[in-house]
Amino acid sequence: MRVVVVGAGEVGFDVARMLSMEQHDVVVVDTSGPALERVREKLDVMTVQGSGTSAEVLSDCGAHRADMLISVTSVDEVNIIACMLADRLGVATTIARVRSDELTRTRSVLKATDFGIDLIIHPEESAAAEIVRLIRRAAATDVLSFAEGRLQLVGMRLDEGAPVVGKQLKEIAGMLPGVPFRIMAIVRGVRTMLPRGDEFLRKADQIFVMARPRDLPHVNRIMGKEDGR
Repeated sequence: MRVVVVGAGEVGFDVARMLSMEQHDVVVVDTSGPALERVREKLDVMTVQGSGTSAEVLSDCGAHRADMLISVTSVDEVNIIACMLADRLGVATTIARVRSDELTRTRSVLKATDFGIDLIIHPEESAAAEIVRLIRRAAATDVLSFAEGRLQLVGMRLDEGAPVVGKQLKEIAGMLPGVPFRIMAIVRGVRTMLPRGDEFLRKADQIFVMARPRDLPHVNRIMGKEDGR
């Protein structure tokens, strides 16, 4: 997939890094020469110096052949205009980082689609949602929601003395009869394992458990974790 990333700041750099690691063709656009120099030194991507609000610059970086444009500069207006131009150039998917909620409010006069934006990333809202998820699961190191919130993948580290330490996964499944849950992965040192039923859990394992939100307090209990305020 060919992706144009507008903005070579911390967010743009990280987006380009992840896309490059996944073997996508990435072009990073920014007005700052030093920022682009850092990108060239550290990442295997192409760079174009110029403004994302320029149709000429976007054409020069091959936006008309791109599958996606992601605009993540620190200026909302630049991100909106870059996506609007990309949409006019025929880019299939456009994503904009927009700090203002003007385009996402229910009663807003203008919508993101009016500017050709397929997805808006609201950093403050995303951070707030992540904080809320972690507060609700005080024992967790990671919380991810799936199926519109009906399932959660929760990461937790096992302490010495946890009821499940030293037990096989097939034994652990019987500790909560009637409660559906599954240990999806175990991180042990530098290894990440997709475990089978005969795998033993050890102290300091980082485990990732999939369960319904209402069942997680029961799962936490057998993992030696208790949700606190």
